[in-house]
Amino acid sequence: MDINRVELKGRVATDVTVRKTATGGEWLAFAVATNEYNPAAAVEKDKSVATFIQVAVFNPNIVERIRKIGIRIGTHVWLLGKIIVRAVENHGRSIVYTSVAVSEIEVLQRKKSNSDLQAPNEQNNNDNDF
Repeated sequence: MDINRVELKGRVATDVTVRKTATGGEWLAFAVATNEYNPAAAVEKDKSVATFIQVAVFNPNIVERIRKIGIRIGTHVWLLGKIIVRAVENHGRSIVYTSVAVSEIEVLQRKKSNSDLQAPNEQNNNDNDF
């Protein structure tokens, strides 16, 4: 049996954006940054390298939960999902996007701020380019 399962623990690296499918359904897009130790890293002080992973949330229950709790840049999260690969035609050119489709998410630590948590940014995007 084949397995396509991804577990990530990292910090939200981009604003959460709301996108629309061709049929009008909402989904969320954002990136999560993970750090791993790399003794050959160029920066001597911090021998870690950040990897930015694109994340997509299609499950309506998880979309609503994220909208209610508000996740912002810097929030430490754990998520479970699967890798998805999509090819999109753009001006006669095929572009391949790889991301993680989230099936579970937990907030481990909220970014400390004086302001309230903000709701995800509204963005109407029917390109489904994620």
